[in-house]
Amino acid sequence: MGQFNGRFVAMGLGLVVAAFAATPAHAAPCRPLDVTPPTTPIGGFRVDGTAWSLTWSPSTDDTRVVGYEIFGNDGVSATTTSTSIPLGNTPPSTGATHAIRAVDAAGNASPAMIATFRFDISAPSAPTNLRISGPARGFLQVGWDASRDDIAVKGYEVYLNDTLVRNVGNTKAYVPYSGYGIYRVSVRAYDMMNRFSPATELSLAIDPPPTGRSNV
Repeated sequence: MGQFNGRFVAMGLGLVVAAFAATPAHAAPCRPLDVTPPTTPIGGFRVDGTAWSLTWSPSTDDTRVVGYEIFGNDGVSATTTSTSIPLGNTPPSTGATHAIRAVDAAGNASPAMIATFRFDISAPSAPTNLRISGPARGFLQVGWDASRDDIAVKGYEVYLNDTLVRNVGNTKAYVPYSGYGIYRVSVRAYDMMNRFSPATELSLAIDPPPTGRSNV
């Protein structure tokens, strides 16, 4: 039941003592104002074979993220509810910069993530100072000094006797050890354009101990 909508007037004085409007007893409480923007997306350019894309991790928000705005050099170039956007099969020849920001239902926008791509024109240098140690617990440990690239080294492929056994992002890997024999290990670096360096190779021969008895 609502409250009285009107005024009380003091008799003989003509003064308004109180005035108020009716408020329905079943009225819903006001929702708090959403003033907090989402968190900044985290990600960058990605290449799978020849397919290029921008990818990022989902932003979080105290209510709900409703989408992402992608900016190019001339303003908003796309909006999406996904966490990636395809860029085609041809990388930009002069580089590219994109910004991605998250937006919530109240229109609050996160600080932008900036993703910059520079055209990669050369393969990495070959790894150097390749070394092998072990064996230990069924593996040989392989280490090397880092390759260099005009943009960045993405990773290293590690081969044992011409078979790919590891794909790693740092300068250490383990290859299987299976007893006596020759272990020919080679390592090559690659960049984000999947250009490969020359391979660096090292062989290790593990021979069985001599049998029989030596003459005294």
